[in-house]
Amino acid sequence: LSLALLGGLFLALHFATWITSLSYTSVASSVLLVNTHPVLVFVFSRLVLKEGGSRGDSFYVLLTLLGSALLSWGDLTLGRQALLGDFLALLGAVSVAGYMLIGRVVRRNMGVARYTFIVYGSCALFLLLGLGLFSLPLGPYSGKDFALFFALAFFCTILGHGIYNWALRFVGPTFLSVNVLLEPVAAGVMAYFFFQEIPGGLNILGAAVVLLGIFGYSRGENKRRTMKNSS
Repeated sequence: LSLALLGGLFLALHFATWITSLSYTSVASSVLLVNTHPVLVFVFSRLVLKEGGSRGDSFYVLLTLLGSALLSWGDLTLGRQALLGDFLALLGAVSVAGYMLIGRVVRRNMGVARYTFIVYGSCALFLLLGLGLFSLPLGPYSGKDFALFFALAFFCTILGHGIYNWALRFVGPTFLSVNVLLEPVAAGVMAYFFFQEIPGGLNILGAAVVLLGIFGYSRGENKRRTMKNSS
């Protein structure tokens, strides 16, 4: 229970730091920096959880990070104000790495419904405490804003994070963390349809590298699990 509550704290820190970073730096830079968490998860999984890995894993993790860097390269050279946003996005990466590692441990002995309820509930309480601590208002917001809040809560959190929490019992946190790097690719596709943002050659190359890295890591993970089950 204590670990699950700690996971809620890490998740709250992730939301608070990463979402705030978008007020100071570009979306591309923020997404790139927050998606450095696979490196942290990869290292701490081996140091703390003693989960094995291979050189191939390291190569594909670095390959996905390279792809993310190519996607966002053009937005990394912003003014001074962006430094604060970049720092907050990095804090978001550290906190989500802690959240995923804690979830890996807790999910071995706790059902997904109970774990999700505790983590999301404590996360909300920690965020409310943070609002009070920094004297931030809860409103007013328009009806459109509340509709967007609901979409974030239902689709991105309940469905998105909920599926990840369920999967933590069956796959390693690095595998999930690497797959989250699809986010920059998906964001680029959505931006094209919703905001008519046409990706450049570097963006397309970066997306291809990210997909290659995810494919390579996933294939290695599947091979290891097939060999483990057969033995």
